[in-house]
Amino acid sequence: RQQRFEAEMLNKCLKSAFDGKLVYAAVPEELFEKYNFSMRDGESVIELLREISGVTVAALLYPMGKDVKISLRSKDKNYPVGPVARELGGGGHAMAAGITLKDVSLEAAGKILLEKIGNLLKNEISS
Repeated sequence: RQQRFEAEMLNKCLKSAFDGKLVYAAVPEELFEKYNFSMRDGESVIELLREISGVTVAALLYPMGKDVKISLRSKDKNYPVGPVARELGGGGHAMAAGITLKDVSLEAAGKILLEKIGNLLKNEISS
């Protein structure tokens, strides 16, 4: 069940931006229902995205009622996702963080993600 969910997610939901430095999947509720799959069953799903070659930041977006949960992972300490999450009311640490955006659509959450991660990738933080 999880493998079929992941295969369809990668095939139908995967997007990239910023020359492939950001890879993300906005997974609609219908896909979860089709495979009777819950993110409680597979937090490792974001690791699939993180492992894609050339990726600096990976993100997984999925609906939770009227809200959208965003899981973020960074592969480079110069691009920490923790501050991005905190700016949006979430939390976590430099390399792994999460956000719950209240009362937004998956599409709107994707636009917010693109803006914030675009700013992060343009403004490399010096160590």
